[in-house]
Amino acid sequence: MDVPIKSYIVWPVPGKTSELEDALMEMAGCEVLPAVNQELLLLVTDTPDEAAEKALCGQLESLTTLHCLSLVAGVSEREAA
Repeated sequence: MDVPIKSYIVWPVPGKTSELEDALMEMAGCEVLPAVNQELLLLVTDTPDEAAEKALCGQLESLTTLHCLSLVAGVSEREAA
């Protein structure tokens, strides 16, 4: 099974960082790290399969507190081994 692990830089809608962080932390397969000196978040996702990856992308796209999401890196379980 090829498990995609991806990392993103996440720009929240201004003033909505905490709300967005809370929403992301509630999503399965997501780890959120707040930036120290910027109003942005780092997001690492780890999904068990392609169907879960597509579902997670749909959840991310539906967040109204999310201004911009930029993929930084993506690696599969096979590539990491």
